[in-house]
Amino acid sequence: LTFGQMHHLVHDIHEYGILKERLNWFTVYMFLLVLFIGLNFALMYANTLDDVYIEKHYEVTFHLFSFWGVFVFTLVEAALLIATNGGGRMDDNITPSAGGSSMLVLQASSLTIFGSVMSAFTAAVLYSLDNGETFEVDAHWVEYGVQFLLSGINVWFVVSYCYLDNGNSKNEDDGNGTKSN
Repeated sequence: LTFGQMHHLVHDIHEYGILKERLNWFTVYMFLLVLFIGLNFALMYANTLDDVYIEKHYEVTFHLFSFWGVFVFTLVEAALLIATNGGGRMDDNITPSAGGSSMLVLQASSLTIFGSVMSAFTAAVLYSLDNGETFEVDAHWVEYGVQFLLSGINVWFVVSYCYLDNGNSKNEDDGNGTKSN
């Protein structure tokens, strides 16, 4: 084996480890996503009953599950984004002076993480302060308004990620000790 081939082998093993770690995070995320979908199906079913019955029996509990469920799921989503480096590669040179799309993606994913967690927590606390007597409408406006904005950022993030080269062919050793672009 030449030095270049050995370097390639070590690089491939390292990349495999990163992919395996991301797969593990993805598996946990999918499991929690299924639980969150189950919670939403239960709440959707509970919401089909008569309004008078809902108000008498479980309106507050319904909203508490809804708001705090969104907050917990937002924490899970944030943990996944942080654990996978916001979709970027661990070895990317992401610095303000580097410019380009890597820095923009990092800033957008940071905005998404902090905005989602903050808005979900704010809405859940607003509702929980007095069980929806005063702040229910405000809590819904916070939750829906910010989530609408952040959904747009998420769409942009996914689209930009699909168009990034993701570092697979940039500056890699071609096995002969030279870099390819």
